[in-house]
Amino acid sequence: MAGLTIMRQYTDNSEKELRVMVANNSVMLSAVNMYLANGGYTQTSGEQQNWKQTRVKGHRAVIEYDDASGYKLTVPMGQSSLLVYEGVNFKNEQEMMTAANAVDIDGIKKMLGEK
Repeated sequence: MAGLTIMRQYTDNSEKELRVMVANNSVMLSAVNMYLANGGYTQTSGEQQNWKQTRVKGHRAVIEYDDASGYKLTVPMGQSSLLVYEGVNFKNEQEMMTAANAVDIDGIKKMLGEK
């Protein structure tokens, strides 16, 4: 199922929005896995680094922050799938991580047949 994307959007009364996307994207997965495999990898553009490694429910992940778009958290799942969270109007990283931890990653992996 190359190119498959499933997305769910959640909002609340405070204008906070969380988009959760399951994507089958080998190019994006390769880039995230390369970053996770090389802990010493740094940006070469000279700009301030806006991403770092983290964990969501025991799964390695990359979290990014941009003033214009908010938080983006990418979790590789198996050999071909990614779970991507996009958080708009979250106060801080901890609030974003709390929302991300509410999603059943292992259940999604099982449904997709990922190991």
